[in-house]
Amino acid sequence: MLETALIQPGIDASEQMESMLAGDLHAIIWRHAPHDSDGADLRDYVLGAARSVRSNLHSALVQLASYREARYKLDNALILSLARTGSVPRGPHIDELGARLNAHQQALFTALGAALDCTAAVCVAVSGLRMNVRRAQMPALLPTSDDADFPTEGRSQSLKRAMRAAPERVAELQHQILRGIRGSYMSAGPPGWLRWMLDARNTAVHREQSANYVFFEGDKKTGLTVYRNLQRHPQMSNLQSVRLADSPAAMLLEEDAMVTMRECVRSTGLVVSGVNAVIETEWAKRRIALDIRVPVSEQWDQADPSTFDGFQPGSAKFVPKPGTVLLMNPRDSARLAAGGVLDSSGQH
Repeated sequence: MLETALIQPGIDASEQMESMLAGDLHAIIWRHAPHDSDGADLRDYVLGAARSVRSNLHSALVQLASYREARYKLDNALILSLARTGSVPRGPHIDELGARLNAHQQALFTALGAALDCTAAVCVAVSGLRMNVRRAQMPALLPTSDDADFPTEGRSQSLKRAMRAAPERVAELQHQILRGIRGSYMSAGPPGWLRWMLDARNTAVHREQSANYVFFEGDKKTGLTVYRNLQRHPQMSNLQSVRLADSPAAMLLEEDAMVTMRECVRSTGLVVSGVNAVIETEWAKRRIALDIRVPVSEQWDQADPSTFDGFQPGSAKFVPKPGTVLLMNPRDSARLAAGGVLDSSGQH
């Protein structure tokens, strides 16, 4: 069963962000040129990013439940085999459960990172930072040190470039949103939690996989306990992590992996909620301020079309016939109409 309450603050915030931006798709509100297709694409993308925060939080919650189920099966199989034979079980079934456990763990951190990156896209667009919205990432908006007077100090080089030479009102907007991001993640969990989680995400996506250490304790009388704790330093290589530690236990967090993952889900939802409150306040100021204008070219460029035609081109080609009905979420059809690619009757 999914623990929806864990992410409810983030879900509500995502819905609020999407609803707010959906009502403000018109070019004049953003101070964009009326017939600029790049501006229309940017506005629509930001709305889609706000919705994607929600879908990524749901994905993380599904992965948490799937991890719990796979772990229950695997740990029971290990305990039963050790109690009966004194050895660890082997075979395709055990290998599959181990692969599922690893996949769900990696997918959870990937989804949480994506939720934060989509939140970052909304922050970049609303604050007028000189960053490409499609490539926005939350780490670029974080201070290099939580002790710095951010964002006056403690900015990464990419953030310094994005804030350069901003007009006074835009700079004020950027400072407020960046302070809101910092305050939100610092109040959402213990010190260092967000950077640890983003390192875990980066390791899952880009790097050598962290080694999984499983410890058993107990005997046939008292029963066996399986310990699965996550790496304390996910940003390090496996060898470096071992070299740094003075014991195997020192390489790991002193809590069960389920606790770490569950709280990362909860804390990410709280960050989204806190950031949304700031975005809502600052967007209300921006939409009525005639002197806040952000050139579309500083935040958007067109992606190149793909050259991929599929592995079996034409094997399932869809050609609409007369009378074919397209069913869409009303908000999606409104987005396409606002972007000038679909009329009110649903015609492309």
